[in-house]
Amino acid sequence: MKRRRTMWVAAAAGTVAIILGIVWSRDRPQLEVAFDNRGLSSLRYDGTELLAGGGFHVNRVMLRNGPGAPFAAELYPQIKVDRDRQTVVQTFGWGRVETAYTVARDRLELKIKTTNTSPNVIGSVYYEPMTLKFPAKPKEYDGTIPILGHNSGTPTVLSLTFGDRRVVLTNDDVAKPLMIGFPWAVDRPKNTKFPLRINTGVDGMYPDSLPEIDRPILPGHDDEFRVSLRFGRSSAPDAILAADIFRRFASVFQSRLRWKDHRPIGTLSLATTSRVMRNNPRGWLNDASIDITDTQGNENFRKRLLAFADGSNSILSEMDAQGMITWDIEGEQFPQAVYVGDPRLVSTLAPEMSAVIDEYFQRFRDAGFRVGICVRPQEFVRSPDGKTAYQAESKDPLDTLRQKIAYGSQPRRAFVGQVEFRRQFDSVRE
Repeated sequence: MKRRRTMWVAAAAGTVAIILGIVWSRDRPQLEVAFDNRGLSSLRYDGTELLAGGGFHVNRVMLRNGPGAPFAAELYPQIKVDRDRQTVVQTFGWGRVETAYTVARDRLELKIKTTNTSPNVIGSVYYEPMTLKFPAKPKEYDGTIPILGHNSGTPTVLSLTFGDRRVVLTNDDVAKPLMIGFPWAVDRPKNTKFPLRINTGVDGMYPDSLPEIDRPILPGHDDEFRVSLRFGRSSAPDAILAADIFRRFASVFQSRLRWKDHRPIGTLSLATTSRVMRNNPRGWLNDASIDITDTQGNENFRKRLLAFADGSNSILSEMDAQGMITWDIEGEQFPQAVYVGDPRLVSTLAPEMSAVIDEYFQRFRDAGFRVGICVRPQEFVRSPDGKTAYQAESKDPLDTLRQKIAYGSQPRRAFVGQVEFRRQFDSVRE
């Protein structure tokens, strides 16, 4: 009798499990797409239509022929749509753009292949595969800052959340740079319709700080972009919806840290942007009494800076530190580009510091500490009137860092004469 009761309970439990599985499956949001003779005609997620326009627009293609200036290609294609294979092929006089759409569970994947059949180099392309519409303004969009990613340094994972749902746009080719995103809404002030835009080169309508995407296509060659839209609940983090992207990026760009000495490293900031000081425009030591406008003022600055170094040495000794990093040897005159991070510009941006900087760093070296400075992979750009500045993304961030470090590592530059640091940098690159 007891055995029969046990078996009945087990069977009932199994039935409940099956029923729950069926309910979960039906409750799972579904992604559905449809095509007509013009291309993508519908994109529904969990029953909500999210497509405002599915026509794939080739907005611009720039060609190059030798050293001459780039010129715009003609944009009158023959379009062929294969609804069964879910592909759209656009044929131009200069080449072909073939887009394949694939639905994988709650993900829409796009493979965009550009083939150059012309005798010219395709210097840059500007595509707009679709425009999405949302039931309400996505919470990530503030109306001013474009939602864009270029895949340099970090993987491109861009989110738009609408109600209890969200879509994540990713660049699935983690190794190559590509500008993608939702730069703006086309129905302001509602802010519910967003074109998906993809480009190489430079888009003049985007912020100047974004990098140039250098992916030319030579005659007879092709290039492929792989992006995807991933749909899920608003509670699902990027780490879940784009888990494969983060894994792939970590695998391709593996972190290699060689750091044997784990003693503290001091952080020294010499300046500030919190106050505007007429005679101390770089904000040295946050002291308005410092005057770098005449000879006597520069000598007083020298004494104050060396006294700061001596005091810092005492603190570093108490900490048993291995060394220190000075973050702002160029001063902080430009809050828009705080921490310039370029030792090559010290004499230009802060001549009063250039006169004493070697002596400043030598105080730390004489005390037995290693010294360092902040270097950035961006390029410092000053406005024509000299009043403002910003950090522009470098076309080759690694080369930018190498040039800055090489300059600071010259033997005559006592402040960063760390040959061992340069060797470590090279080994990490390799």
